[in-house]
Amino acid sequence: MAGDAAFSPAWSAENTPRAPMAPPSTQARKIPDIPFRCDRMVKYRGKVLPCDSALRRDGDSLRSIYEHSPEALEELDQYQSGRNSIRYSAYVGTAGILIALTAGIIANTVNDEHHQTGRDDTAKVLRAAGLGLTVGSVVFGLSALRSNEDHLQSSIIKYNASSPDRPIEVLFRTEF
Repeated sequence: MAGDAAFSPAWSAENTPRAPMAPPSTQARKIPDIPFRCDRMVKYRGKVLPCDSALRRDGDSLRSIYEHSPEALEELDQYQSGRNSIRYSAYVGTAGILIALTAGIIANTVNDEHHQTGRDDTAKVLRAAGLGLTVGSVVFGLSALRSNEDHLQSSIIKYNASSPDRPIEVLFRTEF
C-alpha cells in the first residue's frame, strides 16, 4: 500500500481540475452600449447624480438642489432655454444643406426651358445661399453652445456661493 500512495495523486484543492480560461490578452473587453458617450454627472452630498437626462430637460436634476438659490435657478433657466436655440440652429443648417442639394431642381421649376443662363444663375445663388445658411448655423450653434455651457457653470458657481456647506462638483464619465 505504501507503494500505491506514491503513484496515486493526493486530492486537494490545488490538484482539482479548473475550467479552461483564455489568456488575459485575448479576453474580450466589454463594449459600451453607446460608444463615444460622455455623461455629465454632479457630486452632491457624497452622491453622484446625472446632470442631464434623456427624458427631461438637460440640467433638470439640479432644479431640486437649487430650490433655495434663486440666482442659480435663473441661470439654470437661461441654460435650458438656450438649448432650444441650439436645436433651431440645427434645423436651419439642415434646411441649408437641402437647399444647396436641390438647387438645380428648384432652378428648373422656377425658370422655363428657354432661359438656360437664368437657370444656371438661380442654381448658383441657391447653392451659395444654402451653404451660407449651413455655415452660419454651424458657427452660431457652436458659439451658442459655448455660451450656454457658461450659464450652467455659472449656476453651479452661484449655488456653491450661496451654500458653501453643500457644494456641487461637476464630473464627467466617458466611454470609448
